[in-house]
Amino acid sequence: MQSTPVNEIPVIRKELEASFRKGVAQSLEWRRHQLYQLARMVQDHLDEWVQAIIADLGRPIAETYPSETGLIIERSIISATQLETWTAPEVLTDVVPDWQKSWKPTIYRAAKGVVLIIG
Repeated sequence: MQSTPVNEIPVIRKELEASFRKGVAQSLEWRRHQLYQLARMVQDHLDEWVQAIIADLGRPIAETYPSETGLIIERSIISATQLETWTAPEVLTDVVPDWQKSWKPTIYRAAKGVVLIIG
């Protein structure tokens, strides 16, 4: 596994923003696929992940598998299976006055854009 050179981050960000603007990331199927790919990446490179975590955090190998890599795999798969539930529109008629209930105020959860997470 290699670190991403800092000077490549703006290029990657522009590519991600362009694909987001095209609507690629809006599809639940695409998002689900990305989550499964994350789980697969960790599984396929498990020893490299473990060695990197041990080098960074000094955590014992016996703790690293279940508490770090195992959680990434597990949460990615759980998240992939819960997407429909988490993104379903939520009608909020129980929090508005009776005279506004016919308006059916609704929350629509959708991807908002590109983020960079550095850990």
